[in-house]
Amino acid sequence: MPERFARGPVGGARSRGAGIRSLIGGCVTIGALAGMAGAQSPRATVPLIDPGVYELMTGGYWKNERQSGTIRVVVLMEGWEAIRHRMFVQWIEERSEAHEARLVATREVADVVSNCYSLVSPSLSLKGGRWILVAKASSAPMKRTSQNISIVLGAPGELTPLKHCTPAPLDG
Repeated sequence: MPERFARGPVGGARSRGAGIRSLIGGCVTIGALAGMAGAQSPRATVPLIDPGVYELMTGGYWKNERQSGTIRVVVLMEGWEAIRHRMFVQWIEERSEAHEARLVATREVADVVSNCYSLVSPSLSLKGGRWILVAKASSAPMKRTSQNISIVLGAPGELTPLKHCTPAPLDG
């Protein structure tokens, strides 16, 4: 028996059998993909991350007589009408024998730099054997981040400011 053809969407002929085979193939593919998505390993899932995390950067290296590890900089966004960005430095110990990392210390950058309302865009660089954190800063709510601050990162918990924010002019 000859196969019958129907008009395709662009005016060409197509086989009715081919259309049914395509439909069945598409359903099988969608079902397989759905099954694969549900079969992810626990390691493939992303842990819950605070929605306030605006920026996250890991870099640098620290070492003292008992420990060593990496540095992480976290920027949190807070507020609704007057958005504020708070910056934190964390020292993370890398324990190779246990194949895990441990948070050793956390410091808020605003604790050591004055006149800064908001801090964003962190970068780390190694200068003269010291890790330097540079960030863009604003000195008042709703002001552009037009200034840079810089801080020397020392042993866990040690921050030494090199450059502070310039105070915002008072509106008179």
